[in-house]
Amino acid sequence: MRVSSQITVSDSLIGIGSSLNLNVIDATGNPITTFPQDFTLKIDFNSFDISKYKTDSISIYSSQDGSSWTKEDTFVDLVNKTASATLDHASYFALVGERMDVIAPVTKVLLTGSEGQASWFRSDVKVTIQSQDNENGSGVYYVGYRVDDDYFREYTESFTVSGSGEHIIEFYSVDNDENIEEVKSKSFYIDKTAPELKISYDKDNLNTVLEGVDEFGISNFSKTTGAIEITDKAGNITKITGVFDLDNTNDKISFKSIVYNRQTEKKFTNNNYLAGYKKDTNQNLISIYQNWITYGNVPSMVATDYRTKTQSTRVLIKDGNVTKLDSWLSGVRLLSVYTDNGNLKFEY
Repeated sequence: MRVSSQITVSDSLIGIGSSLNLNVIDATGNPITTFPQDFTLKIDFNSFDISKYKTDSISIYSSQDGSSWTKEDTFVDLVNKTASATLDHASYFALVGERMDVIAPVTKVLLTGSEGQASWFRSDVKVTIQSQDNENGSGVYYVGYRVDDDYFREYTESFTVSGSGEHIIEFYSVDNDENIEEVKSKSFYIDKTAPELKISYDKDNLNTVLEGVDEFGISNFSKTTGAIEITDKAGNITKITGVFDLDNTNDKISFKSIVYNRQTEKKFTNNNYLAGYKKDTNQNLISIYQNWITYGNVPSMVATDYRTKTQSTRVLIKDGNVTKLDSWLSGVRLLSVYTDNGNLKFEY
């Protein structure tokens, strides 16, 4: 007779203690699998904990291969904690019972912070994990989780995630009957930076384009002649006041102030942006021109003038009376003006 490890018959039926393999051979060494006379197999389970099993399900099971199991007619004495079966064959035998709790706990994650669109936050995020076992279950034994690519650890209390970008919380629970929940995940984003405004020129449609710029995308952009408000997915808001006169021939823009997330207003020095185009009598495009001027202690200017005939652009940059650049560059060089953390910048 050989003792083996605990067996599993099904999701709910498992061995109580170890299984045993009864081998009988004749005088020539050949195995005997059936007997002309019955015998009684008695298993004493005094040393086993049966509190997690349905007592009316306890029975002796047999198997020829140790894999497929058959229930035997069994007498169970719960007072003396023995199980007996009358048998006529040698095989694997095991005492098997149905577990009372075969349902894994259910775990969920709660996220707390300043939220814009669903799962988009503009603040640190407090993560709380809650786990609950089924009614009459054995109770939650362990809750595990990990953040992003970190290793799994035991959850004991709420924690905070603060880094910008996407985050993934993976989590699961185990109850006292070793029912293991499938690992689940919840993703969210943190974006604490308010969006910016960019002014560029569309040479195909011959118009100035105003657009919000944010690392993770814009959810709303609204414009009047005197103000622009940009909102990103996390609910960060940028409000810019000024003049935004777009007539598709000569576009005129000037910035007065900018406010990020309803904080302190920053006022700009006087400035002007001008953009337009010229066509010939046949409505063929001749040129696209742009100017950007800021009036500080020393006025500065950048101007671009694209000519279709030569397929080149004149770029002129001046600080006061000092010319920093005056050059014809090949191809289309269009001017863009944009806000950057409360400053006005340009590129071409």
